[in-house]
Amino acid sequence: MKIIPIYSIKKRYICGVLFLVLSVLTACGTDAGGEDGEIQIVESEPIEAPVSTENVETEEAKEDVYAGEYNACDVGEPGLEIEKTEAGAYQILIHIFRLASFDNVSGMLTGKGLEFTAIAPDGSETGGVITLDEDVATVTFDPGWSGFEGVYSFQYYKTSDTPNMDLSAY
Repeated sequence: MKIIPIYSIKKRYICGVLFLVLSVLTACGTDAGGEDGEIQIVESEPIEAPVSTENVETEEAKEDVYAGEYNACDVGEPGLEIEKTEAGAYQILIHIFRLASFDNVSGMLTGKGLEFTAIAPDGSETGGVITLDEDVATVTFDPGWSGFEGVYSFQYYKTSDTPNMDLSAY
């Protein structure tokens, strides 16, 4: 049995790797089909990088932050439901524990917040604005309705992005 020295195996391996590298490098400089060794320039449309819309916040998405179900901060039960309609307005249900329920409330988003109009339990027209501070909605009624002597604002915390517009819950 003939013993091959280790340095001979390493030498053959290194020579093989060098041959492979040189073959690849010389192949990179060959003509890829142009006539007479000319470089071919091909015109194309600009390539745009794909844009992910996953985290892009649109104006419509900002408006939808109001939509959802809210529990009253004082009793922890559902008291405010806000749903955006296809027309871009809002349908709102407001329940104030042991005081009043407003089930035919319409609202529009303005610079002040979500402004609404409603018919008070005494039959008079009332309104106000709903503002958000993160997930807490503050419903502030216009002064003047007799049921709100000195108390005009009520707070609700968001529990769901999906409103429950079922009137029987109130």
